[in-house]
Amino acid sequence: MKIKTDKSKEYESNRFIYYFTIPVMFLVAKWVKRKKEKNPQPETNSFFFDGLSKKCRKIKEAVTARDTVTAMDLVDNHHFSTENGVIDGIITHFWFGLMKNARALRNRKKLNKKIFKKNLTEKLKNLSKEETVDILIVGPGTGQVLIDSLKEDDFLNDERVNIVLLDKYKIALDEVQRRISEHDNLRVSFEFLNEDVFNINPQTFSNKFDIIEMVGVFEYFPENRQVVEQLNALHELLKDGGCFITTNVTKDLEKYVLYYVINWPSKFRSTDEMAEILQETPFEHCEATFEPLKTIPIYEIKKL
Repeated sequence: MKIKTDKSKEYESNRFIYYFTIPVMFLVAKWVKRKKEKNPQPETNSFFFDGLSKKCRKIKEAVTARDTVTAMDLVDNHHFSTENGVIDGIITHFWFGLMKNARALRNRKKLNKKIFKKNLTEKLKNLSKEETVDILIVGPGTGQVLIDSLKEDDFLNDERVNIVLLDKYKIALDEVQRRISEHDNLRVSFEFLNEDVFNINPQTFSNKFDIIEMVGVFEYFPENRQVVEQLNALHELLKDGGCFITTNVTKDLEKYVLYYVINWPSKFRSTDEMAEILQETPFEHCEATFEPLKTIPIYEIKKL
C-alpha cells in the first residue's frame, strides 16, 4: 500500500492545539464513563458538552437516534457562532471547532471531493460520446460532496455520467434528492436505491461501475471479516480498471470522547490493518492519502 499526505493549504492543519484540547476532552470522557456506569443513558452526558451547548446536544441526539446524516452535516458545516449565546458558542467551538476528529472530517470532505473529481476526470478523458461513466455512491450522506464535486467542473451537464445513490435510510436519500432538485437542467442521470449495503450483489444492478464510493461507512463495521466480505462483493461490481474510494478513521485517543461524550461509536483501523484486510480480497492496488491531521485517510483501491 502506497501512503502519502496531501499538505495543501486548503485544509485545517494546526496540530499544536490538539495537545491542549485532548487532556480536557479525555478528562470529560473519563468522568462521563464513570457516570454511565451508574446510569447508561443519562439525559445530559456532561454539563460542559450537551449541558451548555444546544448544538452539541443536537449532534448527540442525532447520533443516538442513528441519524448520522444530520450529525455529519452539523460537523461538516460548523463555524464559530454566538447565535445561542457566547458561552454556547465557545463550548460548541471547543468540541467541534478544535476537536481533531471534527477538523479531520471537514478535511476529509475536501480530500474526498478532490479524489472523486480526479477519478471522474480520468474516466471521462478518453470516453466516446456513446460511452458512459457509471458511478455507485454507497451512503451518500447529504450528497453535499457529490453535488459540489459535480458542480465545480460542470460535470452536472455531462450526459455521459450515470450515478446510483444507495442508502438503507430513506431519509438520507430524500435529502440528497432534495438538494439535487435545487439544480436546474441537469444532464447527469441519477437513480436512488433504498437498500442495505449488506444486501447488494451483482444481480442488484444491470451493469458494473467505473467508480464506487463508500466514504464513512466502514467505521460502522465492527468486525474485519465484514469489511473483507464487503470488499469482495464490491470487487464484483467494479469494471476492470475501476476504482473503489473509501475511508476508515485511524486509531486515536479521541475515540473515547466520541464513544462516551458524543455517543458516537466507531471502529478505528490503522493503515496496516486495512492493508491486511485488503490482502484477503482480490484487489491488487491501493493508495492511501491522508489529510494533514493524519486522522482520516482516503483509500483509492483499483481493480486491475
